[in-house]
Amino acid sequence: MTRPRRCEFPGALHLVSICGPPGGQVFYAPDLFRRFPDNPRAHAPHVEVCEDLLWDACEQYDALIHAYVTEPNAALIVLQSGGAPLSWLMHDLLLRYARQLRGEARTPAGQRLFPRRYKAQLLQPAKLPYAVRHVQRREAPGARRRAAHHPFSSGLIYCGRKPRPARFVVSAMRAALEPLGYVGPGAYFEFMAHRDSPAIADLLARPIIGERSFRQSVRERCRTPGRRPSPEDLLLQVTCTVLHTQPGLACTSTHRGALARALVAWYAMRTGTARIGTVGGWFGVTSSDLRHLIDRHRRTHPQYFALATPELFPDLAALPPVPTPRAPPVRAACGAA
Repeated sequence: MTRPRRCEFPGALHLVSICGPPGGQVFYAPDLFRRFPDNPRAHAPHVEVCEDLLWDACEQYDALIHAYVTEPNAALIVLQSGGAPLSWLMHDLLLRYARQLRGEARTPAGQRLFPRRYKAQLLQPAKLPYAVRHVQRREAPGARRRAAHHPFSSGLIYCGRKPRPARFVVSAMRAALEPLGYVGPGAYFEFMAHRDSPAIADLLARPIIGERSFRQSVRERCRTPGRRPSPEDLLLQVTCTVLHTQPGLACTSTHRGALARALVAWYAMRTGTARIGTVGGWFGVTSSDLRHLIDRHRRTHPQYFALATPELFPDLAALPPVPTPRAPPVRAACGAA
């Protein structure tokens, strides 16, 4: 039986729940807080690995994080997708983390690290504070500390006790608190001090967290295919607008040709045009080669990879819907050059 298709669209807010195998401990041991009450993070290296992979995935797919918490066998994330589908980000995140643990022989051979499909609930922007509070009030098992001071939660970022990563957003939470009557420097702490009412708890358990009008708009939005740049537009923007050269450069074996291929792959994933394996097929290279090119050129030419999608594609909203490309669209441009 096939899985039901998720309802998602660019810019949507999601409350994502990840769960490991029954009785597992995919992130850290349940007795970690009892054994190391003073500094549990120093004894949970895989939480750091998962967080680093999360920031990398958000940077790659142009997503933003509003809140998160990591438990011994589960994780909750309030995430806003960019141009790429949420499934692309989650697939890469969970796959890379599973490979990390298998490389360290932390999982038995043949055992799936995440046997159950991750849960993703669509979230109305006005309900963002409730989702953030739901995530950050999770109690650390066996810890004698306030939920806001959970060492594996984003509560420390909101409290100013931990540096804010580049892909983490706090302004949206503060803006959403004002219509609820929480204004001022202590608005966040005042809101977090309250517990969810039964009506809010019931709302947070629904597949679409929001009012009826929002649920209706979501259904209409999901019926309309997302608007993304075509592969031809992507190639032209990268080569002509960014690198100020001809499209055929992307198929050459020069240093700038490798840079062009890395940029095409980077912005194809950020805009949701194609995944890295599909882009590799356009140029006759593997996805591993493209990832290596992206990592290398991001260190030497970070300015080319830092362009915002609206800046690179100002008329993105006017572009017609583009299906997933099946044939390499760059060969004609390469041959013409």
